[in-house]
Amino acid sequence: MSDMLLFDTLNAQRAIRFLKPDPIPDDILNQILSAALRAPSGGNSQPWAFVVVREPVIKQQLAVWYKEFWDNVYSKRLDRKDSPVSRSAEHLVHHFAEAPVIVIPCIRGSQGSNRDVMTTGASIYPAVQNLMLAAVGHGVGSVITTFLQNHEDKIKEILGVPEDYQTACAVPLGYPSGEETFGGSRRRPLSEVVHWNRW
Repeated sequence: MSDMLLFDTLNAQRAIRFLKPDPIPDDILNQILSAALRAPSGGNSQPWAFVVVREPVIKQQLAVWYKEFWDNVYSKRLDRKDSPVSRSAEHLVHHFAEAPVIVIPCIRGSQGSNRDVMTTGASIYPAVQNLMLAAVGHGVGSVITTFLQNHEDKIKEILGVPEDYQTACAVPLGYPSGEETFGGSRRRPLSEVVHWNRW
């Protein structure tokens, strides 16, 4: 799938949480990570760094913190009860450490007001999207999740993230195990979300 056209890739991308434990070859992983670096950032400052976690012991500890947030918060949301997304998310909770790679994108800068957080995100989330699209191009599934950010200090300590960086999310990567496939995600039509000139 490495020769997929851009729009084929865009239409194929979706959250994949059922992942095989099969390793991702270094050359493929490097291409996926290199795509992240092609993203725009404010003033071309490129204030990002990516921690690529493959070490089983670290992944296991991340999985503990990941499940803690699920147990204490997400699993109690009535609006998510028994939905396909919730079932998929719960699967990842119980198999998080089995993902062959977990990428933790980080960005330099401290959190401030909500506006500061949003503008800071503008310099990291395009890179995350590039990473995820490149993964699709190689047949690698991914999902963006912020469950771990509820343990920011612990995450930074275990990963050795410098004080002047913060984590933005986590992106488990792996080949789809078959329960979920690329493409097919339902989206609201343009007519419901696009407003021309005025809302």
